[in-house]
Amino acid sequence: MNEYYCDEDYYYRRAMYMHVAVDVYVACFSVVNVNSFENIKTKWIPEAKHHSGERAPIILLGMKTELRRDAGTLSKLFEKGWNCVEYEHGEAMAKETGCIGYLEVSSERGYGMKEVTDMILQSYGAYNDRFKKKKKCRTQ
Repeated sequence: MNEYYCDEDYYYRRAMYMHVAVDVYVACFSVVNVNSFENIKTKWIPEAKHHSGERAPIILLGMKTELRRDAGTLSKLFEKGWNCVEYEHGEAMAKETGCIGYLEVSSERGYGMKEVTDMILQSYGAYNDRFKKKKKCRTQ
């Protein structure tokens, strides 16, 4: 549950660098942090659509799924009056915000990592075909 936050100005100052040559966006949130989930709709998806001209595909990704079963994490959430974000909520958010799909991962357990990679590659290919881009794949 250790989450680190920077002030919002920091993110907006970085925006000009973050969106250069982006072909696929992956909007991530923690399934044990309701604020993280809500920021997807109010902040990250609108920003991605703005910078891509609403053309680049967006994948919604729920992270830290192993913490849904962690007693310590659940206890802290209960104290705050929060619940975990369930799979169904993630799917609904993806549909509502126009994402091409919703996936969940647990990097601690290695769950879902292959599926994320596959969806990114499929989305990249479809995006390039759709806009008939003839360019090399750039990675950083």
